[in-house]
This record gives sequence, structure tokens and C-alpha cells, in this order.
Amino acid sequence: MVKEKEPPSKQFDTHHRRAARALREIAELLNRIPGENARALAHELQVHQAELEMQNEELNRAQTELEQSRRRYYELYELAPVGYFTLDRKGLILEANLTAADLLGIERSGLTHEPFAKFVAPADQGAFQAHCQKVHETGSRQACDLKLIKKNATPFHAQLVSLVAADAAGHRNQMRIAIIDISERKRTEDELQTHRLQLERQVQNRTAELKETDGQLAQKIVEHSRAEKQLKLLSSAVEQSSEGIAVADLEGNLIYLNQAFARVHGYSPEELVGKHLSIFHTPEQLPAVEAANRMLKETGEFSGEISHVRRDGTAFPTLMHNSLLRDAHGRPAGMIGTLRDISDIKQAERELKASEERFRTVADFTYDWEYWIGPDGEYVYISPSCERITGYRPEEFQRNPGLLEAITHPEDRQMIAKQIANRLRSREVLSFDFRIITRSRAERWLAHICQPVYNAEGVYLGRRATVRDITDRKRAEEQLRQSTAMLQAVFDGISEPLILLGRDMGAKMINRAAAEYYGIPHPEDAIGKRCCRVLEESAASCRECEIPSAILSGQNITLERQGRMDPSRLEEVVIYPVGETNGGNRDAIVRISDITEAKLFEKQLIQSEKMASLGILVSSIAHEINNPNSFISFNIPILKEYLEELIPLVDRYAEHHPDFELFNMPYAEFREDIFKLLNNISHGSKRINACVSNLREFSQAKDKGHEDWVDPRIVIERVLAICHVVIRKTVKSLIQNIPPNMPLIYTDSNALEQILLNLLVNAAQAADKPDSRVELSVSIGQTWREHLIVEVRDNGCGMDAKTQRKIFDPFFTTKSIGEGTGLGLYVCYNLVESLRGRIEVESEPGEGSTFRVILPDKERRQRNRN
Repeated sequence: MVKEKEPPSKQFDTHHRRAARALREIAELLNRIPGENARALAHELQVHQAELEMQNEELNRAQTELEQSRRRYYELYELAPVGYFTLDRKGLILEANLTAADLLGIERSGLTHEPFAKFVAPADQGAFQAHCQKVHETGSRQACDLKLIKKNATPFHAQLVSLVAADAAGHRNQMRIAIIDISERKRTEDELQTHRLQLERQVQNRTAELKETDGQLAQKIVEHSRAEKQLKLLSSAVEQSSEGIAVADLEGNLIYLNQAFARVHGYSPEELVGKHLSIFHTPEQLPAVEAANRMLKETGEFSGEISHVRRDGTAFPTLMHNSLLRDAHGRPAGMIGTLRDISDIKQAERELKASEERFRTVADFTYDWEYWIGPDGEYVYISPSCERITGYRPEEFQRNPGLLEAITHPEDRQMIAKQIANRLRSREVLSFDFRIITRSRAERWLAHICQPVYNAEGVYLGRRATVRDITDRKRAEEQLRQSTAMLQAVFDGISEPLILLGRDMGAKMINRAAAEYYGIPHPEDAIGKRCCRVLEESAASCRECEIPSAILSGQNITLERQGRMDPSRLEEVVIYPVGETNGGNRDAIVRISDITEAKLFEKQLIQSEKMASLGILVSSIAHEINNPNSFISFNIPILKEYLEELIPLVDRYAEHHPDFELFNMPYAEFREDIFKLLNNISHGSKRINACVSNLREFSQAKDKGHEDWVDPRIVIERVLAICHVVIRKTVKSLIQNIPPNMPLIYTDSNALEQILLNLLVNAAQAADKPDSRVELSVSIGQTWREHLIVEVRDNGCGMDAKTQRKIFDPFFTTKSIGEGTGLGLYVCYNLVESLRGRIEVESEPGEGSTFRVILPDKERRQRNRN
């Protein structure tokens, strides 16, 4: 509330009296002060009095201006047409002007300390709270529209404009709200919204009518031409419509027409307003126009073709739709018409008719039987070729739509009935072969292909079918089947695997022996598939495949290879090109023969001859070496016991003689050196035994080890435990990449252990860098032939290509003299071969080497086949 201040004149009288009283007190005081001091003090007081009078004048002037400002503020605040409120932080009303009290219908005194939210409609309470929170959070001016409630419960719409204000202490915890009654504006907006909705409904209704009319026109065009596109939907915006639209009074004078209507006649709309409709017609056209007008007056509308004339005198056909316009009482008030120039449609109809004639000319003279069935199941067209194929004329099929089913062979009739039912429901292309009994009682095979027919607008027009006589082809196929069966019988009579492959490497024929060899339970499933997929279970062709080159060259090719299904066997593969001599359509027959026994016999013969001489030499050398080495290995422990008994005696002597030396070296050094010499002798003896053992193993025939289910992870852990110390001496880091839960493999665990041990020790001995490392990786391959893959990788000295070609030869080594026998990798190679696997090596000088051992698992192959 604004507090009333005292008038300036009353305040001045009060100050004047107080000043006079003070002046009397000063005069009495001066009378008591003697002499010069009193006069000086009086002078000072006079000067001070003059200053006070000047200040009083300034104060009076400021007071007057303040009173004028207060009066203007009162007029602006209290008498403003906008309601003003001041709220505290809790939303209680601190101040309100008279307009605010009038808006709420409450005395201004009754608003103080009342919550403003009390006057907000319940539905807008949330919006008001959000508005207040946003004002205090942003500190900026905010506005919103709410519904407020007067004291008499009358609601009204108000616009609130709020901002943060400071209280007397300068704290910004108050909010000032300006309220404007916008009920009238809301009412106006609602009325405008209502009018807008009514207008939209009217436009929608008219648009729906125009769409319905357009649909009727399009349907009529489809029925007459069967090829013309549907009319585009009329636009709700009349001025932008592609259709001509015109409005005339009942006498035929033009009131309004759009650009399209005027443009099609060669005019502008301004030139035609006020003119009579007869301007668009010649005297010859007027009778048809008058008939249309009579129908319009009788029925209220007209739709049809009317000829018009352009400004230049050119006549053109139009499609018109005219309707009567009625006033509020239902009386005719005018006419509205839509127009479309159908010159192009008429031209299209003429062209379509000519096209249909050309189509019928071509279709009637086709060799195959062509027919077209409409959506209703009736024949639209049947070519004359049906009589050549069936003996029945087209009109017989027209009269009897079930004739085709009736002449179908009894054994195929059920299938045809099903196909016809599916054809009527399906919109896919259908193809099938069946037999018929012709009019002459001959049995013939027909190939039937039918597909759905649609026009440019996607309307379904039925199905079109082509029927071809394939009796000769069927007979040839039957003869081919008999020949194929005879050839298959010949193939199956051969005991060795035989496979007939086409130029595209697809299997054409597989005999029984080949199916058993590759474990194919159903040989017919392999026909047509590429040999790499059905035989090798691989998506890509074999890298060493010789079949394409044999087909191209036309020459027989013979090769030997490791057994595909059993790597422990050897096979001879012979490729025989057959067919055209020019290589255009040549196939190939692949014959597989097991030559394991023959090769084994040959190998055993050579090995026996080699081993006979080498065995004698090795046995003699081993005997001559083992005898003296036995003395060394036998006496080393005895010598060690002697030394262990003597050394304590010498130790006691050395304790009392610090300068004691033996063989020109201090006793402590001598004591350490003598045991080192003894260990070196023992190590050398063991090396001799190892060399002799390798020589014996090399010269003797190997027996295949015992195979069983083996956990690769356990074998690897056992190998690492054995060679861990050796690897740590030369290699800085040992990396293991071994997946958990590896499947078991059916193999020889001792052979696998020996292979890994030799490869890891070789990798450690190749270390020649400060950051040397050895990495052991194990993985399971994608096929049974590459089941277990073990890689030993190092970053050591590496090898060149020449060295790589020799590393698996016996007694070949790149190590210094005394560090290797040259039999480690030779033994690895033989062990891997005995496990039906293969070993690969990749190496670059200075970059390190990778040895890869790949072992198969026939059990996995069998499981996949099953």
C-alpha cells in the first residue's frame, strides 16, 4: 500500500518553528559570551544561517518536485488500466493498485497478505507455479496467460507479465506482476477459431466432393479407354488448380473464373468476367450446350463431354461437370462448372485403339498359345494358336472357361486345379508343366507360364498366360534321364572314386565309391554344387587345383597328393578331359586311386636299403662312442664323492692360511672351478648320450605311437614346465595365447609333446635381441583338416629362403659346433607327418621365424558328416 505523506507547507511550518526556537536559544547564549568572542561567533552563526536558508530553499524545491513525482506515480500506479501486484517470496500480496482490486472484485485492503494463487483457477495452478519459478530462476521478464477467479467466482482470462523486484533491504526476493484482462481478446480468438474451423470443414467438404467427382471421371475414362491415366485429384486451392473452374449467374454471365479456365480458351480472367458463356461455343456447338443446360436445370448437375472453341477459333473437346449454386433458402442462385481439356485423352484413345489393333495382329500370329483372363475369371483374349496345340478353337474356350481343365490329363488334373486356384489368388508369376488330351485324343505336354497384368495406375487387370507345346522336349528329357541312369550305373560299377565335373567345377555325377570316400550320405544333393563346397567343405577353390587347366588344355593330368580324407594315405589323381575338342563345352572326369601301399612298399624298399648300410655304420659308431663314454659317466659320481670328502679337509686348512693358492689361483676360486669342471664333464657325457640316441632313432624304423583323446592345454602346460628354465635363460618374455576350454583332440600326446618341446627350444636358441620374445599361440581351425593350429613365433635371427629349404633335412643345423645335432626339426617333421598333419615355416632374416603345426581331426569330420 502507498503511505500518504504530509503536505509540504505543513512540513515547512514545523521546521520554521523549530528553527526559531533554536535561534532564541543561540541569542541567549551569545548574551552570556563577552566581547570579541561573541561577535565572532555571531558572525559565524549568520554565515551558517545564510547557508542553511539556501539549503532550505533547495530542500523546498526538491520537496515540491518529489510531491509532483509522487502525484504522477499515484496517477500511473493507482489509476493505471493495468492491475499491479507486488508479491513476496511466498507468493503473498504486499501491494496492489485500484485496478487490480477492481479486476478481482475485492477491496484493496482485503488483498494484503492474501496468497495470489488463491485467485488462480484450479486448472492453471501448475502453470502459475511454473511461471513464478521461472521468474525467480531467470531474473528476467516473463509472461503467461492464466484464468483468474473473481470474488464472486466469475472467471476471466488474464495475461501476467512478471519480473523480480528488490525489497527495502535491497534483496531481490519480491515479484511484481502486471495483469491485463484479455477476456475480450480470448472471446474474439475463440470466435475466430470457430469461424476458421467452419471454413476448414467447408473446404474439406468441397474438396471431398471434388475428389469424388474426379474419381467418377477417372473411372469413366478407365471403362472407355482401359489405358488412360486416372485424373489427378483436384486441388483445394482453386486459383492453383489445374482444372478450369468458372462461376456464372443463372443467365450465363461469367462472375468468376480461374487462370486454368481462362488460359485453356486463350484469354485472361479479366477479359472474360461479365461475358456470356456463349463466347466459348460456335453455333454448331450450341445445341449440345443447350441440352446440357436443360439437364443442369432439371437435375441440378451435368457431367459429360462438351466441345469448346478457343480465342483463335480452334475447337477442342472438354470434360465438363456443372452444378447449380443455391442460396440459403435452397433457390438456384448461379452455376459453377469445372472443365478439363481432353484433347490429349482423345488422341491417346485413338493411339490406344491403333495399339490394340497392332497387339492383336502380333498376338494372333504368335506360334505359342497366348491368352488373357480378366479379374472376373472370364477370357479377355485367346490367340488362334490354341487350335494348333489343343484342337479346340478360341471361341470354344470363350464359351466354356473350364475347357482347359476338362482336357487336362486325369493324372495332372488335381495339380492344375490347385494351380488355377493359386493363380486367381496370387499376384506372382506362376510356371508349371502338365499334360492334356487333344481333340484327336493325343497326349501332349504343355509348358504354362502366367503373370499378373496391371495398368499404369497399378489397377489389377487379370493374368496373361503363354502356353507352349513341349512334348518333344519332354521326350528328349526322358531319353536323357535314361542315358544318365545308364551312365550312373556304369560309374557305380567302378570301384575307385569317380567324379564328373563341368567347366564351372560343378558336380554332374558322382559314383558310389566317391560318395563313400567323401562321406556324402545323399549323392544326389551334391549334383550341381561346386566340388570345393560339396567335397572339400570350403567356399573357395583349392589353390593347387589342376582341373581347370586340364579342361582348357584337353590333356590328361596325373598327380600325387596326400589323402584328402585320411592324410596318412597317398593318392593318385587322374583328370580326363571329355567333350568338345575346341574346349568350349568340355567336362572332366576325376579318378582317385589309393597308392599308399605301393608308395609305402617303394619307400620301405629304399629305406631298408639306406638303413641297412647306415644302420651298420651308426651301430658301430654308437658302440665305439658308448664304451668310453660309459667309463666317463660311471666315474663322474665317484669322482664327485671323492672331492666332497677331500674338500672339507682343504677348507679347514684354508681357514688358517688365508693366502693359500692352488694352480696359481686363490683357493676359493679353485674350489668353485673344480666343481664347475666336474659339471661340464657330466654335461658333455649327457650330450654324447643324446647324440647317440638321435643317431639310433634316425637309423631305426619308427613305430606309430599310441593315440587317444588328449587335452591340448595339459600337453602345453607339461611342455612349458620342462623347457621353462631353458627359455628364461635367453628370452626376455614368453607370451602365451591359449584359449580356455579347448576341445579334446584324438592324437599321440607324446609325439605332440616332443614337437612342441623342440620348436620352443629352437625359438629360444634363435634369440639375439635385448627384447627377445617367444610367442606360443593355439587355436581351433574352421575345418576338420585344420583342426588344431599351433604357432611358435620368435623375433630372433630368422632365416633366408635357402636355409628354409634345408631345415628339415637330417644333420642340417645353423648353430655353432657343439650346440646342435641337426636332428631336432627332422624329428619334428617326421612326428607331424605321423600325426597326418603338416608343418609350415615363415621367416625373414633379422625379423624372426614362425613355425606352424596344423593337425587334422577325422573324428570332427565324421561328426560334421553325421
